[in-house]
Amino acid sequence: MLFTPGPNNVMLMTSGLNFGVNKSLPHLFGVCLGFPSMVVMIGLGLGVIFEQYPIIHDVIKVLGIVYLIYLAWQIAHTKKRL
Repeated sequence: MLFTPGPNNVMLMTSGLNFGVNKSLPHLFGVCLGFPSMVVMIGLGLGVIFEQYPIIHDVIKVLGIVYLIYLAWQIAHTKKRL
C-alpha cells in the first residue's frame, strides 16, 4: 500500500475478498511490477517522446477510453449470479 496509488489498493482488496488471496496474486504482481515500470520508463525519457510527438499521447488516451468503455459494457451486460 505504500508505493502504489489508492485505486490499485482498493482493487486488490476487493479481489482478495471476492476471490481469495491465491487467485488475487497475479493481480498483486501486476500492480507491483506495472506501476514501478511506468515510473522507470518515464524517468528514462519516455516523457520526452510524448513531448516531441503529442499525437502518441492522444492515441494512447483514445485507446484507453475505448478499452474502459468496452470493460464497462462487459460489466453492464454480465449475468448476475446470486
